[in-house]
Order: sequence, then C-alpha cells, then structure tokens
Amino acid sequence: MQDLHITQQNIISFLEGKDDSFLHTAYPHADTSFPHDYKYLLTGLIHHDMYHLGQMGITIKFLKIQHLDV
Repeated sequence: MQDLHITQQNIISFLEGKDDSFLHTAYPHADTSFPHDYKYLLTGLIHHDMYHLGQMGITIKFLKIQHLDV
C-alpha cells in the first residue's frame, strides 16, 4: 500500500502545473510501433492500479470469510 501511495504522489507531482493540453503530448518513451500520448499512458496506469486494488479487495474479503468460518 505504501508503494501505491508513493507512486500516486509521484504522478500527482509530475502533473502539477501542467494543463490538459499536456495530456495530448506524445509520450517520448513509447515504442515507435505503438506511439501514444500521456493521456493514454495515465489512463492505463489508473486502470492498472484499480485492477490491483480490486484484487486486494477480493483477497481481503476472502480472508475475512475464511477467518469467520474457522
């Protein structure tokens, strides 16, 4: 959880002071076979984090159910 928080803070710090037009700037480290902008990258990062948070939620719920059944 601490790594997630640090990563989220880094993203927020990176975006501070940038306007929405920045999101349409080409991401310079993208593979030339699949060029994309910062909006695509940040949307993917958000979806990735949400996916893993969902996994953690399911795991925690499962562990609580297992604990109650013991």
